Amino acid sequence: LQVLRICLVLTFVVCGGMVALFWPQNAWLGFGMAVASLSALAVFVALQYQRIAFLAASICMVTIVYGVIHLMAFFGKPDGIGAAYYFCTILGAFFFLGITGGILYSMACAVAVVLLYLPPALLSVQAMNEFYVLLTSITCTAIIAYYYEHAVAKRTYALTKSLSKMDRLANVDYLTGVSNRRHFFEQAKALFEQPGSLSLIALDIDDFKKINDTHGHACGDEVLVTIARLLDHRLRDDALLGRTGGEEFCILLRVNRTIAHRRAEELRSAIASLSCRVGEQHIPVTVSQGLATRGPGDEALEHLMLRADRALYEAKHHGKNGVALAKPGTALA
Repeated sequence: LQVLRICLVLTFVVCGGMVALFWPQNAWLGFGMAVASLSALAVFVALQYQRIAFLAASICMVTIVYGVIHLMAFFGKPDGIGAAYYFCTILGAFFFLGITGGILYSMACAVAVVLLYLPPALLSVQAMNEFYVLLTSITCTAIIAYYYEHAVAKRTYALTKSLSKMDRLANVDYLTGVSNRRHFFEQAKALFEQPGSLSLIALDIDDFKKINDTHGHACGDEVLVTIARLLDHRLRDDALLGRTGGEEFCILLRVNRTIAHRRAEELRSAIASLSCRVGEQHIPVTVSQGLATRGPGDEALEHLMLRADRALYEAKHHGKNGVALAKPGTALA
């Protein structure tokens, strides 16, 4: 879009200059150049105010430039035809092929002009002027296109990087690096709409408040990070992981109850055998989990979450460091 804008501005300026050049010689040719210049300006203004689509503006741009080329050919003014042609095609090369492609195309154009126009240019002043105009137009257009395309590429990269960072801040938990609550439930709701087996594990770190009170909040943060890394490492591509609370995580698995129970036990055992090391301290950590598998009564993700939470409280009530299965039946039973 930015390249198209600069092309329209340059077309307006160049055609405007041609009006002053050709009007004394041929009024109709000057009038045609004036129409082309004003048309480029009109398309530019319409594009700025979003009155015309990008594709339509591009077609108008190409029509104006090639209209000018054929207009000059019709009135027998070949001197500027090559310059206008290269102006159009070199900008197009940078636009469609990128900086490297544009440079290579410009070099090919320059070599072609030297080979075709330099020998006759040595024989007459007029041919030398035409050779000079063509070579100058190629060089100037390539320089303008290069610096502008380079600036656009830098701005695009900076914008993409900024948007990527904003997207990460919006979707990822700042401490553990896994999905935050909002992003997790957005993805989970989308998966819930799909058919197939679906199991939800609500996982809570046992006695996490005691860890914070005894060893400090920095130590508690390290425990959270360590467990999040373990979960992320052990879970496969068919699982969603998110931090949904202070010491709470949720895992959504596209598997049935039996497989989900086995994987929940594997996670519980792996965490129980893990001793979180913070400085010189080794802190034993266990987790309690509640597992609910989608059934006929689960009409929404919230119903499945409610049953998993109730199962989690049951695991806490029965001594922690365990996995409790939600009772089958209706979600609100």
